[in-house]
Amino acid sequence: MWLIRFFSFEARSGVARWLAWFILSLGFVVSGVVTLRYAEGAALVSVYAGLGLVGAKLATECVRRIHDCGQSGRLGLLVGASALALGMFGCVYWMANGANAAFWSMQAVAGAALAWLLLRPGMGRANRYGPPPPGSASSGELGSKSGLLVAFAFLVAGTAFGFAVVSWQAGMAREAEWRMKNSGEGMPPSANVADEMGTSRSKSTLGEENATSSDRLDVLLNEGNTM
Repeated sequence: MWLIRFFSFEARSGVARWLAWFILSLGFVVSGVVTLRYAEGAALVSVYAGLGLVGAKLATECVRRIHDCGQSGRLGLLVGASALALGMFGCVYWMANGANAAFWSMQAVAGAALAWLLLRPGMGRANRYGPPPPGSASSGELGSKSGLLVAFAFLVAGTAFGFAVVSWQAGMAREAEWRMKNSGEGMPPSANVADEMGTSRSKSTLGEENATSSDRLDVLLNEGNTM
Protein backbone atom coordinates (compact mmCIF):
# COMPACT_ATOMS: atom_id res chain seq x y z
CA MET A 1 0.00 0.00 0.00
CA TRP A 2 1.46 3.30 -1.12
CA LEU A 3 0.31 5.15 2.02
CA ILE A 4 2.29 2.78 4.24
CA ARG A 5 5.35 3.26 2.04
CA PHE A 6 4.89 7.06 2.06
CA PHE A 7 5.07 7.30 5.87
CA SER A 8 7.31 4.31 6.59
CA PHE A 9 10.25 4.90 8.94
CA GLU A 10 12.17 1.83 7.74
CA ALA A 11 14.23 3.47 5.00
CA ARG A 12 17.13 5.81 4.28
CA SER A 13 17.08 9.32 2.78
CA GLY A 14 19.97 11.50 1.65
CA VAL A 15 20.61 15.16 2.44
CA ALA A 16 19.19 16.41 -0.87
CA ARG A 17 15.90 14.56 -0.38
CA TRP A 18 15.56 15.80 3.20
CA LEU A 19 16.22 19.41 2.17
CA ALA A 20 13.65 19.13 -0.62
CA TRP A 21 10.99 17.86 1.77
CA PHE A 22 11.95 20.48 4.37
CA ILE A 23 11.54 23.35 1.87
CA LEU A 24 8.29 21.87 0.58
CA SER A 25 6.94 21.47 4.11
CA LEU A 26 7.95 25.02 4.97
CA GLY A 27 6.02 26.25 1.94
CA PHE A 28 2.94 24.28 3.02
CA VAL A 29 3.19 25.71 6.54
CA VAL A 30 3.45 29.31 5.28
CA SER A 31 0.50 28.78 2.91
CA GLY A 32 -1.51 27.20 5.73
CA VAL A 33 -0.81 30.09 8.10
CA VAL A 34 -1.92 32.59 5.45
CA THR A 35 -5.06 30.55 4.76
CA LEU A 36 -5.94 30.44 8.46
CA ARG A 37 -6.56 34.20 8.37
CA TYR A 38 -9.55 33.65 6.07
CA ALA A 39 -10.70 30.10 6.84
CA GLU A 40 -13.65 29.34 9.12
CA GLY A 41 -15.45 26.26 10.36
CA ALA A 42 -14.72 23.07 8.45
CA ALA A 43 -12.18 24.80 6.20
CA LEU A 44 -10.15 25.85 9.22
CA VAL A 45 -10.22 22.32 10.65
CA SER A 46 -9.08 20.97 7.27
CA VAL A 47 -6.11 23.35 7.24
CA TYR A 48 -4.99 22.18 10.69
CA ALA A 49 -5.43 18.54 9.66
CA GLY A 50 -3.32 19.16 6.56
CA LEU A 51 -0.61 20.79 8.65
CA GLY A 52 -0.64 17.70 10.86
CA LEU A 53 0.01 15.47 7.85
CA VAL A 54 2.79 17.77 6.66
CA GLY A 55 4.40 17.50 10.09
CA ALA A 56 4.09 13.71 9.95
CA LYS A 57 5.81 13.52 6.56
CA LEU A 58 8.63 15.79 7.71
CA ALA A 59 9.09 13.60 10.80
CA THR A 60 9.25 10.56 8.49
CA GLU A 61 11.99 12.12 6.39
CA CYS A 62 13.92 13.15 9.52
CA VAL A 63 13.92 9.56 10.78
CA ARG A 64 15.02 8.28 7.36
CA ARG A 65 17.82 10.86 7.31
CA ILE A 66 19.10 9.59 10.66
CA HIS A 67 18.85 6.02 9.39
CA ASP A 68 21.07 7.04 6.48
CA CYS A 69 23.77 7.82 9.05
CA GLY A 70 23.38 4.35 10.56
CA GLN A 71 21.70 5.47 13.79
CA SER A 72 18.34 4.86 15.38
CA GLY A 73 15.47 7.32 15.13
CA ARG A 74 15.35 7.44 18.93
CA LEU A 75 18.58 9.44 18.82
CA GLY A 76 16.90 11.90 16.51
CA LEU A 77 13.94 12.18 18.85
CA LEU A 78 16.23 12.92 21.78
CA VAL A 79 18.52 15.40 20.03
CA GLY A 80 15.76 17.01 17.98
CA ALA A 81 13.45 17.50 20.95
CA SER A 82 16.30 18.96 23.01
CA ALA A 83 17.32 21.34 20.22
CA LEU A 84 13.74 22.50 19.63
CA ALA A 85 13.18 22.99 23.36
CA LEU A 86 16.37 25.06 23.58
CA GLY A 87 15.34 27.12 20.58
CA MET A 88 11.88 27.79 21.99
CA PHE A 89 13.34 28.68 25.39
CA GLY A 90 15.66 31.09 23.58
CA CYS A 91 12.69 32.76 21.90
CA VAL A 92 10.94 33.19 25.27
CA TYR A 93 14.18 34.58 26.70
CA TRP A 94 14.43 36.98 23.76
CA MET A 95 10.89 38.30 24.40
CA ALA A 96 11.85 39.12 27.98
CA ASN A 97 15.47 40.28 27.61
CA GLY A 98 16.07 41.07 23.96
CA ALA A 99 18.52 39.57 21.48
CA ASN A 100 21.64 39.50 23.62
CA ALA A 101 24.59 37.11 23.66
CA ALA A 102 22.68 34.47 25.66
CA PHE A 103 19.89 34.36 23.07
CA TRP A 104 22.26 33.96 20.14
CA SER A 105 24.24 31.30 22.01
CA MET A 106 21.08 29.23 22.55
CA GLN A 107 20.06 29.55 18.91
CA ALA A 108 23.56 28.64 17.74
CA VAL A 109 23.68 25.49 19.89
CA ALA A 110 20.20 24.43 18.74
CA GLY A 111 21.05 25.06 15.09
CA ALA A 112 24.37 23.19 15.34
CA ALA A 113 22.63 20.19 16.94
CA LEU A 114 19.99 20.03 14.21
CA ALA A 115 22.61 20.48 11.49
CA TRP A 116 24.70 17.64 12.93
CA LEU A 117 21.62 15.47 13.17
CA LEU A 118 20.15 16.05 9.72
CA LEU A 119 22.75 17.56 7.37
CA ARG A 120 25.79 15.32 7.90
CA PRO A 121 26.75 12.91 5.12
CA GLY A 122 25.24 9.45 5.25
CA MET A 123 27.04 6.14 5.21
CA GLY A 124 28.40 5.19 1.82
CA ARG A 125 27.67 1.50 2.36
CA ALA A 126 24.71 -0.60 3.31
CA ASN A 127 23.63 -0.62 6.93
CA ARG A 128 20.81 -2.28 8.86
CA TYR A 129 18.30 0.09 7.24
CA GLY A 130 19.24 -0.77 3.66
CA PRO A 131 21.62 0.29 0.89
CA PRO A 132 22.64 3.92 0.27
CA PRO A 133 19.80 5.96 -1.26
CA PRO A 134 20.28 6.69 -4.98
CA GLY A 135 20.17 10.46 -5.50
CA SER A 136 17.01 12.03 -4.12
CA ALA A 137 15.18 8.73 -3.68
CA SER A 138 14.83 6.64 -0.53
CA SER A 139 16.07 3.10 -0.09
CA GLY A 140 15.48 0.22 2.29
CA GLU A 141 12.42 -1.49 3.69
CA LEU A 142 9.18 0.48 3.24
CA GLY A 143 6.62 -1.89 4.70
CA SER A 144 6.48 -0.86 8.37
CA LYS A 145 3.17 0.49 9.68
CA SER A 146 4.69 2.45 12.59
CA GLY A 147 5.10 5.56 10.45
CA LEU A 148 1.48 5.33 9.34
CA LEU A 149 0.35 5.17 12.97
CA VAL A 150 2.43 8.26 13.75
CA ALA A 151 0.92 10.04 10.74
CA PHE A 152 -2.57 9.13 11.98
CA ALA A 153 -1.69 10.55 15.40
CA PHE A 154 -0.50 13.79 13.77
CA LEU A 155 -3.73 13.95 11.76
CA VAL A 156 -5.90 13.43 14.84
CA ALA A 157 -3.93 16.02 16.80
CA GLY A 158 -4.22 18.60 14.03
CA THR A 159 -7.95 17.95 13.61
CA ALA A 160 -8.58 18.17 17.36
CA PHE A 161 -6.65 21.43 17.55
CA GLY A 162 -8.69 22.79 14.64
CA PHE A 163 -11.97 21.93 16.39
CA ALA A 164 -10.64 23.56 19.57
CA VAL A 165 -9.85 26.77 17.67
CA VAL A 166 -13.29 26.78 16.03
CA SER A 167 -14.97 26.34 19.42
CA TRP A 168 -12.87 29.13 20.91
CA GLN A 169 -13.76 31.48 18.04
CA ALA A 170 -17.46 30.66 18.41
CA GLY A 171 -17.28 31.35 22.15
CA MET A 172 -15.57 34.70 21.56
CA ALA A 173 -18.22 35.64 18.99
CA ARG A 174 -21.05 34.76 21.40
CA GLU A 175 -19.42 36.76 24.17
CA ALA A 176 -19.00 39.81 21.92
CA GLU A 177 -22.65 39.55 20.82
CA TRP A 178 -23.82 39.27 24.42
CA ARG A 179 -21.82 42.33 25.42
CA MET A 180 -23.26 44.39 22.56
CA LYS A 181 -26.79 43.28 23.42
CA ASN A 182 -26.45 44.06 27.12
CA SER A 183 -24.28 47.15 26.88
CA GLY A 184 -27.26 49.45 27.65
CA GLU A 185 -28.98 47.10 30.06
CA GLY A 186 -26.09 46.58 32.39
CA MET A 187 -26.41 50.00 34.08
CA PRO A 188 -27.06 49.61 37.83
CA PRO A 189 -30.38 50.86 39.31
CA SER A 190 -28.61 53.54 41.37
CA ALA A 191 -27.36 55.14 38.16
CA ASN A 192 -30.90 55.22 36.74
CA VAL A 193 -32.24 56.80 39.94
CA ALA A 194 -29.46 59.39 39.85
CA ASP A 195 -30.27 60.23 36.23
CA GLU A 196 -33.97 60.62 37.05
CA MET A 197 -33.20 62.81 40.08
CA GLY A 198 -30.86 64.96 37.99
CA THR A 199 -33.51 65.35 35.29
CA SER A 200 -36.21 66.34 37.84
CA ARG A 201 -33.84 68.79 39.50
CA SER A 202 -33.01 70.44 36.22
CA LYS A 203 -36.71 70.76 35.39
CA SER A 204 -37.52 72.30 38.78
CA THR A 205 -34.61 74.73 38.52
CA LEU A 206 -35.75 75.81 35.08
CA GLY A 207 -39.28 76.39 36.40
CA GLU A 208 -38.00 78.53 39.26
CA GLU A 209 -35.92 80.63 36.89
CA ASN A 210 -38.94 81.18 34.62
CA ALA A 211 -41.10 82.22 37.62
CA THR A 212 -38.50 84.71 38.83
CA SER A 213 -38.22 86.28 35.36
CA SER A 214 -42.03 86.61 35.17
CA ASP A 215 -42.15 88.36 38.58
CA ARG A 216 -39.47 90.85 37.54
CA LEU A 217 -41.37 91.62 34.33
CA ASP A 218 -44.57 92.29 36.30
CA VAL A 219 -42.73 94.67 38.63
CA LEU A 220 -41.32 96.64 35.71
CA LEU A 221 -44.73 96.94 34.06
CA ASN A 222 -46.34 98.15 37.30
CA GLU A 223 -43.66 100.78 37.75
CA GLY A 224 -44.29 101.98 34.25
CA ASN A 225 -48.00 102.32 34.85
CA THR A 226 -47.55 104.30 38.06
CA MET A 227 -45.32 106.76 36.31
